[in-house]
Amino acid sequence: MRPRRSTSAGRLLWRLGLLGLIVGEGIVAASATWVYFAARSRVVAPQDVPAGSTALVLGSKVSDGEPGEYVRARLDTAVALYRSGRIAPLGVVEFGSAG
Repeated sequence: MRPRRSTSAGRLLWRLGLLGLIVGEGIVAASATWVYFAARSRVVAPQDVPAGSTALVLGSKVSDGEPGEYVRARLDTAVALYRSGRIAPLGVVEFGSAG
């Protein structure tokens, strides 16, 4: 028994899927590049934050009441900014669960 050859419809579907993947990756790459260039002039060092600013600290998973390594540095920076009087009082909003 000879192996079956793929049909032209199968090849067309494969090519359309590949083209869709390439276009999707291009959109993601273009979006990430745009965000980078649009935001880079708005990122400031902690000592350059204007007094009275508002800070939004984005987090990540907290296990057993302890922040993960990704969020700990953000929280430390926010606390330092608060103590220096550069940002308004802090509030904590939690969504979801640690489990």
